[in-house]
Amino acid sequence: MSRAGLITFIDTSGGKVVRVPWRAGLNVYGGSALANLQTVERALAIIRGGRLVYQTVRALADARGFQLEPGDVLRLANRG
Repeated sequence: MSRAGLITFIDTSGGKVVRVPWRAGLNVYGGSALANLQTVERALAIIRGGRLVYQTVRALADARGFQLEPGDVLRLANRG
């Protein structure tokens, strides 16, 4: 799912895949706004280079400032 120079968002609840261009300083909050995806009260997993590097049940509460890198894949799921 990873693509060079892009951030990939996967909304597992609806099967939606959205890719946005990476830029320096992009974080979870800014990336989700570009992807036009709601992240509040959703589970979040960030995969980088095929490895899980971050996971939380409350995406924006804990990870909004997490800096993204080109090729990152963010999986969003509904809680419960």
